[in-house]
Amino acid sequence: MVQALKKGHTPLVSAHGNSIQGMVKMLDGIADAAIPHVEIPVGVPLVYDLDQELRPRSSRYIGNLPNGAELPCDIARRMEAAE
Repeated sequence: MVQALKKGHTPLVSAHGNSIQGMVKMLDGIADAAIPHVEIPVGVPLVYDLDQELRPRSSRYIGNLPNGAELPCDIARRMEAAE
């Protein structure tokens, strides 16, 4: 995947449950204690825009979201603030 990104390609990753949480944890730098509380809506694409170093610049959902849905990075910030 890294090679594809460095060549300017836009890969599509399809994952479920713990797999997607693991990727989101790494991308957003979410703490071990916080990641179980991160809910990622099923069937709603989550898009990351990456910089030259492949670090997230931004992320967004595409499509209709369930009420109360938040981006994983926003959930992590809120949980860290509460600690």
